[in-house]
Amino acid sequence: MSTALHLGAAVLAPSPDDAAAVRAAQDGNRAALRALFERHQRAVFGYCLVAARRDRDRALDLMQETFSRVFRALDTIAEPERFRRWLFRIAANVCRTSAVQEERRDRVLQALQLEQAADGEGEPSEVAQREERIATVRRVLTHVSDQRLRELVQLKYGDP
Repeated sequence: MSTALHLGAAVLAPSPDDAAAVRAAQDGNRAALRALFERHQRAVFGYCLVAARRDRDRALDLMQETFSRVFRALDTIAEPERFRRWLFRIAANVCRTSAVQEERRDRVLQALQLEQAADGEGEPSEVAQREERIATVRRVLTHVSDQRLRELVQLKYGDP
C-alpha cells in the first residue's frame, strides 16, 4: 500500500510569503515558525488523515512528526520559495515510514497469535512447527524499530 498522495501543482505552488517566513525562521524568528505552522497545518493534517485511513489520532501524530522534522531541518532548505513542496515531501516520507512500521508490527503480532494458538501442543511435528514460528518471529523482529514491541516479544521468546 502506498500512502503517497498526488497533489496538484496549484497546491504546491511556491509562495513568496513562505519564502520570507522561512528566511525569518532560519534567522531565529519564532513568530515566523508559528506563521508557517498555522499556514500549512490544516493541509498537512488533511494529507496525514488520508494516509492514516481517517484515524484522527494517528493523523495528528503524523502531522506532529512532520512539523518536528521540518523545523529541525529548516536550516537545510536551499530554496525557501519551495517550502510547501519540501514540507509535503517530508509529510509523505513520515506517512510512508509509519505505514511500513505498522505493517511490520502487524506481522509480528500475527506471528505471536499463531504462537499463542500453538502453545501446549506436544506432538514432535507440532514442536518443530512451533520452533519454526519462533524463528520467524525473531527474523521479523530484527526489522521492527518499535523498542517497546521488541521488548515484549523478547520477554515471550527470550533474547533473539
